[in-house]
Amino acid sequence: MNIETWKLLLSALGGALASLAIQGVWKLRQDAITAKHLCVAFREELLATSFYVSRSVNRPGRCMGGFSSQTFDSVFAEALRALPISLSRHLMNYHWRAKYLWEQQAQLPSLDLLDKSYDELKALREDLLLRLDTYQRRWTLELAIWSREVKAYTLRLR
Repeated sequence: MNIETWKLLLSALGGALASLAIQGVWKLRQDAITAKHLCVAFREELLATSFYVSRSVNRPGRCMGGFSSQTFDSVFAEALRALPISLSRHLMNYHWRAKYLWEQQAQLPSLDLLDKSYDELKALREDLLLRLDTYQRRWTLELAIWSREVKAYTLRLR
């Protein structure tokens, strides 16, 4: 092979590597944007759920309202792909606990019988609201480079 053929092969290889690098950076950017949008969607879902004490004669005691699992069910795979593992795990933990309490609320006279589960779910919701807000407010470039949760926040949770 002569020198011209080597130059041609090296330029083709260089172009291919540059293209792969650009595609990788673009994918990181898209994943960061997806993660931010997922945080907004999950926050809205969490904010729609309310925990309250009913004074009704028919159904007194602790209640929850407004729970919907549609967002959780429809973007489960995206959440696992785009969000940090710890955040995805806690979101799914909340989702399954809320689904359980929602079903139990229809069967039991009051959620006072499941007061520990009720209080844990309520606390988990508050933690998740803060974590989702913190994660969503990070810069897209920062999330593309370091998608994990900020260390100072995770240490504060323990």
